[in-house]
Amino acid sequence: MFFGSEWKSEMRMIRKIGFFACHVIWHRLMYFEYSVKIFVVIVCSIMFFVQTSSAQFVDVANKSSIVLDGIEGLYGNGISLYDFNQDGLDDLTFCSKNGGVRTFVSDGQSFTELNVIPYIEGDIKQVMWVDYDNDDDPDFFCSIYGASCMLFRNDNELGLVNVTDSLNLPITTGKSFGAAWADFDRDGFLDVYVCNYDFILPAATSNWFFRNNGDGGFEEIANVFGCDNGMRASFQPAWIDINFDLYPDLFVINDKYHGNAFYKNNDGVFDDVSALFHLNHQMESMSNSWSDFDNDLDFDVYVSNTVQGNILMRNEGDLFVDIASDAGVDIGSVCWSALWIDYDHNGKDDLHVSTNSPAFNGNQIICLEVKRIPHFIPTIFKEIMLLLLHRPWVTSMRMDTLILSR
Repeated sequence: MFFGSEWKSEMRMIRKIGFFACHVIWHRLMYFEYSVKIFVVIVCSIMFFVQTSSAQFVDVANKSSIVLDGIEGLYGNGISLYDFNQDGLDDLTFCSKNGGVRTFVSDGQSFTELNVIPYIEGDIKQVMWVDYDNDDDPDFFCSIYGASCMLFRNDNELGLVNVTDSLNLPITTGKSFGAAWADFDRDGFLDVYVCNYDFILPAATSNWFFRNNGDGGFEEIANVFGCDNGMRASFQPAWIDINFDLYPDLFVINDKYHGNAFYKNNDGVFDDVSALFHLNHQMESMSNSWSDFDNDLDFDVYVSNTVQGNILMRNEGDLFVDIASDAGVDIGSVCWSALWIDYDHNGKDDLHVSTNSPAFNGNQIICLEVKRIPHFIPTIFKEIMLLLLHRPWVTSMRMDTLILSR
């Protein structure tokens, strides 16, 4: 049976509502028999641990008729898992080099290839479905190494129209890699930041930031707003509201020891606070993924690297501290993409890291084993859950590594 991401999030929400309901009931039952209270606590405990069993993965690519061939692009090519036909099932969109964009539609059991995107030539790096014009259907954006970017407007039922000219690209030969969309100025329209992997002078190109004018057109503002990142081997951006002021901040990773960058968004104006937040590591950054992995109500970031080791930057409020080695997630091998994902649905984000080292026999799944209970749960509730677990309460963090073969 296929379950989408919406179902998973709904199940997590149901458990959270259950916790809150039990907390209320506990206080409402203060005049009832103690045994009644204990019964409520046990029910809540079962809800909390109902999905702690390990997940199992099975390769169904061939069964689903997903066969990819062609030329591998520079440093690989991206993929998107998004319901672009809006039937409630996530579909697949693949980048390629000189093979165009390939799209596969899901029926819940398998995938069928459907030609949705007009042929695009070149080394396509990232594909993204995004409603940039607020008409309630997904439009299509892609970055292309050596050919900048392309934007297609969706005119109902995937009738895609090439509107790349509306981006007002500075050049059409940009070495574009990663991109990220967000409404940075909160005007109701999504804007896009694009990384250019281009640092060889004198023809190097800095990163681009296209502000959505709301009329179908865009304006490039990176230099004016102080976030063009300079002439660096720029790989991937990420928007994250680090201080919860509703204005998304910008993190940019750079390869070749050019130093990562963090730009704080102050009501639509950016300040470079990379050094202040200790996020300016000079490394061979390959990817970045954000999560509140330790459940302390702020965002932390994991950045993959080469043999010097990956970094896990824990948010300490006014700066970030690298705990990758202590947490056992530095790996010390050439790594590519990394992603936080609660793969076993136990309420704690796990970490998937792709590697190419034979020493690791494939990619890494790192399981977060720290056990935490929401602070509003009564003490007796915690104690009974510990009894159900038959083991001491764990207050420190431990990482276990599971090996998945390619």
